[in-house]
Amino acid sequence: MLLLLIGSLDTLKINVYMKKHFLIILVALLLSGNADAEWTVTTDKNEFENTKSTYLISEKAYPNKKLNFPYENTEAKIIVGCSKYNEWVYFYFNVINLNYERFNNDRDMIADVSVRANDRTYVIEVYYETGSNFIMVSSLDKKRMLKYISNNNSILVQFDHYGDGKRHYKFNTSNFQNTFNENCN
Repeated sequence: MLLLLIGSLDTLKINVYMKKHFLIILVALLLSGNADAEWTVTTDKNEFENTKSTYLISEKAYPNKKLNFPYENTEAKIIVGCSKYNEWVYFYFNVINLNYERFNNDRDMIADVSVRANDRTYVIEVYYETGSNFIMVSSLDKKRMLKYISNNNSILVQFDHYGDGKRHYKFNTSNFQNTFNENCN
């Protein structure tokens, strides 16, 4: 197909400069059409404790409606961490302004967020420290959250933002199970 398009460009008498730009744009569009999510994998080794943790990081997700200044460029990622005997799930926000409902015993803020997967909505508990950009999924809900991420190509997660109300983020979770199996088992 690409060769057919290149041949068509020759017949249109487009100059070489325009052909190069057109081809660059075409290749970029073809590459960006990939439906599988790219999960970034990083590893942290603690030589003193002889431990290793692996982190699977999703692509960026954005709120369904822009937030107000100074949060209009908010973006989020899902991060799944794993070590030899444990997994954990959290969200990372580049900037944060979330409402919370209560505090836990460690004085962390706790909120309930909605997760939409397979046309069903579930509520999970998250917690975070004041000033932190990391929103942890509670230990009671981490297995369910891993299941939602593993069994769906995308999930919606709704957070309540201070001053802006509820916004949902669509996370591309395709290819998670393969990435998890290769790096966390």
